[in-house]
Amino acid sequence: MNKEKISYNILLLGIIAIPFDIVWEISLVRITISEILLSLGILLTFIDLIKYPEKLINKMYFIPVILFIGVCAFSIIEAQNKWVAIRETLQFVWMSGLFLYIFNESKKRVISYPVITILIVTSALVSLVGIYQYFFIREPIHFLITATRLRAHGFYAQPNALGGFLSGIIPLLFGLYFISFPGSESASADTWIKRFLNNRNVILLALSIISAGLMVTYSRASWIGLLGGIIVLVYILRKKVSWKRYIIPVGIIGFLTALLLVDISQLNSDVEESIIDNLVVDRGFSNSQRSMLIAAAVSMLHDYPIGGIGIGNFQSRLPEYASPELTESMLVDYNDSTKKWFINHNKPIDVELVHNMFLQIVVEIGIIGLTVFLWVLFIFYCEAIRRMMATQPLEDRFIRAAMIASTTAILIGGIFGWPFSHGIQEVMIINMALSVSRWS
Repeated sequence: MNKEKISYNILLLGIIAIPFDIVWEISLVRITISEILLSLGILLTFIDLIKYPEKLINKMYFIPVILFIGVCAFSIIEAQNKWVAIRETLQFVWMSGLFLYIFNESKKRVISYPVITILIVTSALVSLVGIYQYFFIREPIHFLITATRLRAHGFYAQPNALGGFLSGIIPLLFGLYFISFPGSESASADTWIKRFLNNRNVILLALSIISAGLMVTYSRASWIGLLGGIIVLVYILRKKVSWKRYIIPVGIIGFLTALLLVDISQLNSDVEESIIDNLVVDRGFSNSQRSMLIAAAVSMLHDYPIGGIGIGNFQSRLPEYASPELTESMLVDYNDSTKKWFINHNKPIDVELVHNMFLQIVVEIGIIGLTVFLWVLFIFYCEAIRRMMATQPLEDRFIRAAMIASTTAILIGGIFGWPFSHGIQEVMIINMALSVSRWS
């Protein structure tokens, strides 16, 4: 097996592992199996980059990305916890390498359709796990929505991570659904992949399972992100796809959402109020708690507007800026013996996120960092839309549009969270890299 096939197979194996990974924490290091596999492919790409830099580097992306990483690295100077800042900077370096890896692989062969197939199949499997968790699992206690319903989290540590991952997959199914109608040109992919991607019943079944998986995460940020992604998809394909084509897939998502809300409402009405009160004490941050986090972040920004407090250092600086009410809410803990919530003054503060991507970026790496980040996004959307419009096969245009919508869904969800976490970031980078690649 030659080096190119090894690199390609590593990519596919790494993608297969994404939704099934468990994050290993070794001191300050966090790593997963998929990251290890994909890192091998990134290493092979960097070897090629050293040998043939002119073939791999597109200056349009290279300059702003290097500037962004440079801003992250510069913020280490101000960081209170420098090891965390170094770790987070390296994480962005890794994501840049992953983008380059996928971008390079797409030049060698058509990888978009095999990659999408893997993402859909694995997403459906992890969604089934999530649906099982929702109906039959009751721990961890802080994931409970009602006395008998648990927020699905799959193999991730948080439901929002699974929700963000799935919100980046569903728009791809819309693209495939449009392809299944007569009039699209045949995909230049292997025969079994063509049969899979062009079967409308299979696509709708996958859409139903994955949408149900997203709904039972009860990740409202991911729901809003998906809605935003679909709106973007409708807009960029407004001249190619009739609004009638959206009725069935949107109807499926709407029906599943209604079922979930009715189920939760019915169960809540059947349970004693005291039980519900106990369940919702620490079921994630309430709106008031998030508002207090944002207020603390704004105070940090006021003190460090240009260079920020240091990438990844929001958690380290939070105790200095948290209000007494926020501090108390972060000390809420659960006693397994008494089955009650209590204030644990020895509990370490484990809040890492502002729950707003743009605010977190500007707080941690300053106005300069946010400006460069927006520059990266601007270049991505300009190039992705340009390539989509220039694509001749209608089928490929649908897929490119779906990838743009998937990226958008994750970014909009990031307004209420943080998309640069395991699972979500990989799907976003895959969609971004393939959106701007030349498909041979």
